[in-house]
Amino acid sequence: MLKYPVIIDANSGLWQIMSHPESSALTTFLTPFGRFKFKRLPFGISSAPEEFQQRIRECLKGRDIGLTDEFVVYGETKQQPIKNYQKFGKRIKRMECVLSRLSLLDNGWSGIWLSVIKKTPKKIRNIC
Repeated sequence: MLKYPVIIDANSGLWQIMSHPESSALTTFLTPFGRFKFKRLPFGISSAPEEFQQRIRECLKGRDIGLTDEFVVYGETKQQPIKNYQKFGKRIKRMECVLSRLSLLDNGWSGIWLSVIKKTPKKIRNIC
């Protein structure tokens, strides 16, 4: 039950994932100052969001609702989601946290409270 939510916004989430050295070579780009390659997963790679989501699910182990780079960690008591966040925060660097915010309007979701998730009217209008 989503009784006490903690909303986590991953700060530049993809850049928190190290690229494999062989994959890193494929991200090489040329500038007037020389050739550079990404050591971390860059934005714009088609499989990057899926890889990021998979790693987040592994970290949270079923205690989340994922919305791209925002996650709701929840619990039955006020202390439980904070403990879950602390476990999660140790695994991911540079996390920002907003405690008990009840809507995620940036991503078009609202009404996140007591296991109720619904789309915002603006998102519904865009579909119609």
